[in-house]
Amino acid sequence: MMQPKISVLSVCYNAVNDIEKTILSVINQTYPNIEYLIIDGGPTDGTMDIVNKYKNVA
Repeated sequence: MMQPKISVLSVCYNAVNDIEKTILSVINQTYPNIEYLIIDGGPTDGTMDIVNKYKNVA
């Protein structure tokens, strides 16, 4: 039986100091069917460099 999909949404803006901790928290969950979305309002501080580092992590 397939488990329901859980969607996690992080909304941020210039969150370079916090986003990696948030991403790691989500990807280290044991529930197998998680969809993770990050919405950032046009960062100018390197946030997207960190987001892209984890872009293909399953």
